[in-house]
Amino acid sequence: MFPIRRVADQQRTAMKPFARFDGVWRGQATIVQADGQTKRHVHTERVGRHARDTLKVIEGPQLQRGRLVRLNAFAVISFDRPERRRETICPRFAGSNEITANALKPDEPSSL
Repeated sequence: MFPIRRVADQQRTAMKPFARFDGVWRGQATIVQADGQTKRHVHTERVGRHARDTLKVIEGPQLQRGRLVRLNAFAVISFDRPERRRETICPRFAGSNEITANALKPDEPSSL
């Protein structure tokens, strides 16, 4: 087996615990602003696999009447092979953070 294929296989294996999050998640979100006021809106998270299942991409647009209102959150989950850990990279927050798939059951709320 070619070394690059072995690396891709390791990345795919590391991403398997996150497969259950694939799809569209929608629900009410509450934002507490700096002045203490709260705003509620419908929030959607789209989660899917990319690059032949070696990456997980998460997109969270804040929509109102089908149009982007304030933000479009974005993150990528990948496997850092030298460090043997999964990490998430979010452009809004500098750096990367280790991440694990928690033990949620399908009917429990998620923090994603």
